[in-house]
Amino acid sequence: MIDASATGAPTHVVETGDTAYYFAHIPKTAGTSFIAVLDRVCAVEKICPAQLWREMATLNPQQLQQYRLFRGHLGGYGLDSLIKRPIKRMTMLRQPVARAVSTYHFIRREPGSRVHQYVMDNELSLGDFANDAVTAEKIENAHVRQLAFSLTDNADRDLWVSDASVAAIDRWMDHYREPLNGEARLNRARGFLRDCFFFGLCERFADSMDLFAFRFGLPPIGQAQPHRVSRPTMNLDASTRQRLEQLTDLDHDLYHYGSQLFEQRLAEMDDSLGPWRRRSDRGRTMALQRRFAAGNPGNVWSVPGRYRFAAPLYGRGWQQRERKLPEGDWFRWTGPEAKASLWFNAITANDTWVLKFRTVDQVAPGSLDHLRVTVNGHPIEVIADHDKDAVRVYRGEVAPGVVHKGLNRLTFEVEQAAPRPDDDRLVGIAIHWVEMGLATN
Repeated sequence: MIDASATGAPTHVVETGDTAYYFAHIPKTAGTSFIAVLDRVCAVEKICPAQLWREMATLNPQQLQQYRLFRGHLGGYGLDSLIKRPIKRMTMLRQPVARAVSTYHFIRREPGSRVHQYVMDNELSLGDFANDAVTAEKIENAHVRQLAFSLTDNADRDLWVSDASVAAIDRWMDHYREPLNGEARLNRARGFLRDCFFFGLCERFADSMDLFAFRFGLPPIGQAQPHRVSRPTMNLDASTRQRLEQLTDLDHDLYHYGSQLFEQRLAEMDDSLGPWRRRSDRGRTMALQRRFAAGNPGNVWSVPGRYRFAAPLYGRGWQQRERKLPEGDWFRWTGPEAKASLWFNAITANDTWVLKFRTVDQVAPGSLDHLRVTVNGHPIEVIADHDKDAVRVYRGEVAPGVVHKGLNRLTFEVEQAAPRPDDDRLVGIAIHWVEMGLATN
């Protein structure tokens, strides 16, 4: 896990210590897209697999203590009752009316949600949904209620969409305390944002990912793959819009507060990036990259050695790690950009290196035939052990002087990232592992 100071070069911290990191995932706020980025900061064995209360109920307390990264629909303070460690919190916000509309469409298309059948049986329109006592609570000030949630003094059971999660909450919640009122919830949610190690805005996703990279001392994130994205029409009639705004009045207050705080944090980041900017820069990408390269590379893939995708990832242009290989091992697709990069830390310089990597799939026949590989911008000629299918091992020599001591960047570039027939993500090639070794005479 990385923890960067607000100013100066980032520090890369080995994944030890007591601090836990928690992303409070408010549904329909681009949280799934963010999790695909967030997971790269932590080794897979340190990430809690449970993201729902019903999944948390299957883990014993000893298991929970081994994880450093938690993410899911557990409310702002739900995790506090389960782990007794310092917690650095994160979340994403979305314009409240847009989130409410998205929630309605999500419930319509998801049979597993608690009120799906009710909505379908009664043929509820969005306006009906917002005015029905059974369904309106699913969108009423959801940001505030989620972030103020606690098992001890604000266990709002109506937030959760599955009966199994409600049953799990009932195991832990304190039934004897009076829940907080609306103003107290709003104040707690504001406090959550103030104390957040990171939070972003769905409508400002690119800026949010810059801030995320800055806070965690990462290289620039680059283009992120949208996940589970729906863009329902926002052509609302006046009465429906008015009703949705009434239902989300506290959320509007919180979103306004969060937007101001977000702008303040962006400004602080831009000021701190000053030493790494150049006049020719467009945006923050190169400044973030220079800042990362200036840091202590302690947790970056160290060579000579083999990199596997269960480890933290320092680079851009990669999809979320997957585990579908016969070996039961992890791999990643490149994408959604055509170019993917991977940083590594060399312990020596002025040597000849041998690069090897194993591919396990390609988005289209011929994608691997047009693969371009570079190290620190220098083209590397790589040769595959065969060309019968996409499962290949490539090998190439990296000349002396190309790799320097410290941080270096390896890139894989295809002609175009594209969707597969069963997958709407933009992908290029799938890589299982990468290895850098010193050439032997």
